[in-house]
Amino acid sequence: FLVYSHMKYLRNIVPIYMKEDFSGTGFFYKSLLITANHVVADKLHSYFLFEGNLYNIDINECILLDTPGNIQSTSEKHDLFVCKTSLKCEGLNLISEYDKTQTCEYFGYSFNEDSKKLVVDSVKNIHITHDFSYNDFQTTKFRNCLTCQCVLRPGNSGGPIFQNDNVIGMLVSGYNEVAKCTFIKASYILKLINLTNNSEY
Repeated sequence: FLVYSHMKYLRNIVPIYMKEDFSGTGFFYKSLLITANHVVADKLHSYFLFEGNLYNIDINECILLDTPGNIQSTSEKHDLFVCKTSLKCEGLNLISEYDKTQTCEYFGYSFNEDSKKLVVDSVKNIHITHDFSYNDFQTTKFRNCLTCQCVLRPGNSGGPIFQNDNVIGMLVSGYNEVAKCTFIKASYILKLINLTNNSEY
């Protein structure tokens, strides 16, 4: 059973595919689709599922991506992909401020191997353990992130973390079977979007 607010979340959170395979999670902010860059690594064959229909992710509509040497890249590693869509969505609310003492909630998708179906993952009572401006995770350097105490699953990458119905971050990395995940701060995502000089957003 999902309360109304959760249904509103899920309408704006979508599964993403590369070719025929489920790849990860994305969500809408206004008419923009936001996800982790590694979720759409094959950008020529990436799609998202919205209300039963598959939509192509058009690289020509991208306003932010982390591809070295690309004119749209920033100088910092951020594992972020943002593109325009033609859909008229209410979208989720991203905010810059949050309370470290309050718990958070995550929503996203993963693939159930037993049922061979996508399932919705909802993880409640997530605690923010660290707030940092710079961190190394394996070979990736992240900036402006949160580390949270939770175990998430493959496919959850690109999904939003909420506090009081507002998005405060997006999942970019996790540690196998360890309650530790890294989220890019929503404040940083908004900053990068604003740097595109798109007054529309």
